[in-house]
Amino acid sequence: MGFALLESGTVRAKNVTNILLKNVSDMCLGWIAFWLVGFGLAFGEGNGALGLQHFVAIDMPDEKYSFLFFQVRPYKELYEVCPDENATHQIS
Repeated sequence: MGFALLESGTVRAKNVTNILLKNVSDMCLGWIAFWLVGFGLAFGEGNGALGLQHFVAIDMPDEKYSFLFFQVRPYKELYEVCPDENATHQIS
């Protein structure tokens, strides 16, 4: 919400709806992509570097669903910090 307000404040009033829709669609598509692939790679059981299980939450224990939910938000925020492909920002 904070980034949407910041970004909508930098455009003309006629473009605010488009900016808000872009932010909501970024969040939804990012969450779906993380659910499909990202959680399995980041937190699935595998070889120590990459996870090889829990893609699309298949065979995931029930106690990890809340962990999945709370992991979605930081990845969306990291994308919003640097949405431009050509920009080079280091996130520490």
